[in-house]
Amino acid sequence: MNAYLFDVAAVFARFYDACTVLKAEDSATRDNRIALTDLTGRTLATGLDYWASPRLHAAAPNPARQHPCLQKSVTSAARR
Repeated sequence: MNAYLFDVAAVFARFYDACTVLKAEDSATRDNRIALTDLTGRTLATGLDYWASPRLHAAAPNPARQHPCLQKSVTSAARR
């Protein structure tokens, strides 16, 4: 997912550097570029929201379960 989001952002940055959006040649091109910009933003926002999601954190390995000796330090860090 990280690589995908990075690639989307990189490709969009190249597009944005090469093509004017608001001052496009005609209204159809402008509207399409605005739509592409909107969809790219929503794609990136959705991907970043996914990574910030509690579902992802719940699915991530819990170091306290893997290393019982760390349980006290992980538990005390979570309380802070």
